[in-house]
Amino acid sequence: MVRTQVLLDEAQHEAIRGLAHLHRISFSEAVRQLVDKGLAVGVGPGRGKRGAGGLLEIAGIATGGPSDLAEKHDSYLDEDLDR
Repeated sequence: MVRTQVLLDEAQHEAIRGLAHLHRISFSEAVRQLVDKGLAVGVGPGRGKRGAGGLLEIAGIATGGPSDLAEKHDSYLDEDLDR
């Protein structure tokens, strides 16, 4: 694996953190899975749509989970970690 630094806005970070918690995987694994799925649908050089149009194709890849996850992600994480 190659160590990579990526800047995410707060909403992206929280969404990925929530998905990682929901699926009981690490944050890094959640990012890797989202990147793999994005590449599979054609995001990236020479594949499918480029730019925002390509990114919109992967919107909604991660589905399911509680409807209040964005608001209560910390409490779900605490439950999982038995705090």
